Amino acid sequence: GECFRKYRTPEKSFQDHSEFLRGARRYAFLFDLDPTDYKGWAYGLKKAGYATDPQYPKKLIRIIEEHKLYALDSGVEISIESPTKGMGEEIDPENFSIDIFNQRKLYMKNRIKYIVVQSGDTYENLTRDLELMPWQLANYNEIERGAKLKEGQELFIQPKRRKAEINHQLHIAEEGETMYDISQMYGVRLKWLYRRNRIEQGDEPVAGEKIYLRGKRPKSE
Repeated sequence: GECFRKYRTPEKSFQDHSEFLRGARRYAFLFDLDPTDYKGWAYGLKKAGYATDPQYPKKLIRIIEEHKLYALDSGVEISIESPTKGMGEEIDPENFSIDIFNQRKLYMKNRIKYIVVQSGDTYENLTRDLELMPWQLANYNEIERGAKLKEGQELFIQPKRRKAEINHQLHIAEEGETMYDISQMYGVRLKWLYRRNRIEQGDEPVAGEKIYLRGKRPKSE
């Protein structure tokens, strides 16, 4: 969907979004509105089918009013605090974005987008909010459909890959760590993690064991 595009600068995203709206006939009536009528635009976008969430106009208006974004129409500069992660640790802008319509933070590892489960999240509301088919969330994370989620759990919203990023060659298993844990940690499909390490499906690593994330475990090990 449009909300998951990534841009190098905010200006590029604004330009692309404007071109997207201007290029589609179903949004043409919106350009008869006053450009500063953000409420009219919010409800007009919903009417035109821009968003499937029935609460879309209210969410968008709330964001605009909470951050006083309407002031930008009169040329006033505003300051919005940059998002941070943890205790003052800044989030790498290359690996972070926000779906502004659902106010959902999106992170990235191994070039795969993922979200962190928040209090109150359920499998059903996540698939709806992220506009995913029910099978997709299960398939991408190798879990059961409708699985009970835990706060803080990381969930991929794109398919995992066959191998980890180039700077992650090996992982040393810790006590109690499972192959699935490692799979989610690096964004590597579980079956490929087993194949790379010549481990039988269902077997788990022991503490201190080397887990190969890109190459294949030597037969001599």
